[in-house]
Formats: sequence, structure tokens, C-alpha cells
Amino acid sequence: MDFYLEQILDEVRVVDSKRNYWFIRTYSGLLYDDFKINKYVGVGFNDVPYNYLKEWNEDDPNTYSRLQHYISTNWLLSKTESTKWANQLINFEHNIKDGDIVIIPSKNSEFYSFGLVEGGTHLKKHPGTFKFEDKQEPYPEKRKKINWLKEIAKDELNGDLRALSSSHQAITSALKYGEVIEGLLSTLYIKQDKIYLNIKVTQDEDINAFHLQSFLESITFFYKEFCSANGEAYNEDLYIKIKLQSPGNMALKAGLYAGILGIAGLMAMSNNPEIKLTIGDVNFSGKGAGGWKSLTEFLDAKQERKKKFIKFQDSMENLKAKTVVNSITPEQDSTSTKLTVVDAKLLDSMKTFNKIGDLKSLANLKTTELPAIENKKKTSEPD
Repeated sequence: MDFYLEQILDEVRVVDSKRNYWFIRTYSGLLYDDFKINKYVGVGFNDVPYNYLKEWNEDDPNTYSRLQHYISTNWLLSKTESTKWANQLINFEHNIKDGDIVIIPSKNSEFYSFGLVEGGTHLKKHPGTFKFEDKQEPYPEKRKKINWLKEIAKDELNGDLRALSSSHQAITSALKYGEVIEGLLSTLYIKQDKIYLNIKVTQDEDINAFHLQSFLESITFFYKEFCSANGEAYNEDLYIKIKLQSPGNMALKAGLYAGILGIAGLMAMSNNPEIKLTIGDVNFSGKGAGGWKSLTEFLDAKQERKKKFIKFQDSMENLKAKTVVNSITPEQDSTSTKLTVVDAKLLDSMKTFNKIGDLKSLANLKTTELPAIENKKKTSEPD
């Protein structure tokens, strides 16, 4: 399928800025498969009355004392331990919410699965038992439904996330790793008016400083060129976060969508067979359509762009750079939204969108405005 910006935009996830991220343990990996097969995550302490959790209120200390005391008395735990578990149960019930992302580790943390929380807590009657540390433990009764999105091997995981495994708590907030997690889920996404492009550098050997320099120079050059070509007032709102340890990860973050989308397209046009970019069912290619300028035309417009593109290709091949494998789509991440659902024919007829990447205007266009725009177009045409 050809490279149409309106199609690409339709496949870029717009992530809820209020989304949280959670690392949830799996009883040393023993419940990893059960969590995945039965599409849930759960927390222990089944005997704690569920109404104690539901009725907890941070403005009413008595509700916390009742919960903490029950755990302390029935499990013969110290105040410190019972307080810790009371907080864990409150986190599970009240803070892990619909639309959040959870991460769970397999045995020995060989694999990590990422899932989307769908709905609130539900109770599983007669959950059964499993063997843990030479005794039978009940499967968690208190559960949240999960839509599992992706499984990633430990070797593919960012080092920061691997550090989560050192946490001894059943539930740990991973909010500070939000950008890293979203970058593992898909090549492109938008959050809080910033667009992110995630690149994996798969070079196993030491990274040559000059190859890296050439790659970064190409990115900044083409970012400026795409912004200029699309009427965007250039600014230096382009940030690069690099974790390069042969192999490693790189994330580009910017406020000007056209520049990042253009760079993603150029990566896909590379002759290097490792460089492929698929977003949903849409593959990048060098062809254009209608009033949209194609990437090929963009490169042909200036000789300098052609020369820089060759250097860009060489640097990508040297670094073995590629985009995220098996990116998830807005349909899979059901709580995200699409940037736009504007009809392509309507776009072609509107002067506002006669350039490849007038994306700020595109992003600000509300779907509820479309009928009025279409009617205006019709009434302005001669009979």
C-alpha cells in the first residue's frame, strides 16, 4: 500500500495523558501463563473482605485502619508488613484503572508481557489453587481484565525496565518509564501534543562515533527540511533520548508532526532490507497521491536532499537501525484515539491541506466540524 499521510495519521496512536503504568509480579513466574491465558492480573489476600477495599477512602482514616488491622490480625504480620500489603491492595483496587498498561514478568524474567487494563475489579469464585514454595496457594480472587498486547524477550527490553524486576513489591508504579513503554509498543505515537518516533539500533559491535554522528546529522537536517517544506515555522523542539549499549534504543520527540513523520518515511524508503516501517496495514513507499506531495518528490526537489539521503541510508545500515517490530495499532490499544478520521477526498478539496504535512491544522480539526465544512464546499460550487 502506498504512503498516504492521511492513512498514516489514522494508524498513529494518541495516548491518553492520564495513563499510568504498573509492574505486577507473578509469584516468581508461576502465574505468568495463567494471567495471559485467562486475560487477567490479580492480587492475593483473598480472605480480605472486598468491601474493605471498595469502601476505603483517603479522607476517612478509619477505612484504612480497618483494612490494615484485618491484614495484621489474620496473617500475623507486623504493622510495617500489614501497612505495605494494605497499600498494595488499595493500589490494585483504586489506582490501577481502565486504560492503564500493566507489565508482568515470566519465570526468571525471560519474557515480559504488556497489557491494557479493561474495566474495574471483578471477583473470581472458587479460583482454585497452585503450588508455591512447597504449599498450596489460592489463585487470586480479586482480578482485572487485561487485553494482552505484546510479549518482549528480556534481551529486547530497555535496561531501565529490567530494573523493575528488582522491586520486591507485588505492584510497582512504572509511571516514570511511560515513554520507554509506549516506545516498545509502537514505532509512532502521540502524547501530550508531542509525536514520538522509536528506533532500535541493533548493531552488536561497538558503535562507531562517526556513523552515529552521520545518523544524527541526517535526522536534524531532514527534520528542518520537512518543517520548511510544510510551512512549519522551524524551531529546535526536537529531542533525542539515546540508550546505546550495542544494541540500544533511540527515541525522537518533537512538537512538529510533519518532521517526525517525514523521517519515519525516509527510514522506510532505505534500500537496506532491515529498514521497514509498517503502521497497522499501511507500509511506507515513495509514491504519492492526489494533492499530497510524495516523499520521492520531496527528495527530488533539492539535490542536497538526495545526497543527504544517501548518507542517511549508509548511516542506518552501519548502525543496523530499524523501527519497532509488531507495532500495536489504535484498534488494539482501545483506550487511545486516532489523530483524525478526515476523509481523503475532502482533504484534497480543501486548500488548508494542500501540503504533505499541514498536520497541526489536521490535528486541530474536529470530526464534528466536517459536515459544516462539507456543506460550505458544496454551497460555494457553481450550480
